[in-house]
Amino acid sequence: MTGVQTCALPIWPDIFVESAPAPLRPVAQRLLWPWRRYARSGLALASALFAITEEFLAWGLKLAGRPRNQYDAAFLLAYPGPPADPAADGGRTAAERFWDEHGVSAGAAFNIVLIGSMTKRRFEMQTVIDAARELQRQGCAVRFILAGDGDDLQSYRALARDCNNVLFPGWLSAVQIRALLARAHLGLVPYRSTPDLLMSVPNKVGEYFAAGV
Repeated sequence: MTGVQTCALPIWPDIFVESAPAPLRPVAQRLLWPWRRYARSGLALASALFAITEEFLAWGLKLAGRPRNQYDAAFLLAYPGPPADPAADGGRTAAERFWDEHGVSAGAAFNIVLIGSMTKRRFEMQTVIDAARELQRQGCAVRFILAGDGDDLQSYRALARDCNNVLFPGWLSAVQIRALLARAHLGLVPYRSTPDLLMSVPNKVGEYFAAGV
């Protein structure tokens, strides 16, 4: 379609305002006004707006100041499934052994899995660890495998030091992730309730569903 300009939609620059401490948000709003004007101009000039949810698309159309047209569309995020032939999944045997050595099996406990960046800015990890501690107190056969790396990993490990049912394996390879999800019963998406995430379907959802979790 010659001459058609498209625009994908992040919540920009509104997301930066939301990242500021609450008392400073009015100041951040004023400081970011020029960038909001640029965003409005860019969206208004686009022939088509693309987004990952209808909510994101509605945000963009409102900022652009126009109704939806035939080219505007929302496309949910997708995620590739596991290889059809497990034998073709290079390193799978080593990955299975890795989880065996960590005591993670499909039958020993109800495995609750989180795979992501260990940062306080996005994850509500205090709630997750409090839940693990309470389930341990009740004697429930539940295990939390909280996988990934990030700036706050060490503080999370310290926070859960009295939780024998919490494992932080750190960064994982793709094949280790697939092997872990094959042993998982529940996938966690403990994001904070920020406006952009309330409007979104995070890629973690697709990753877990693609693995049958």
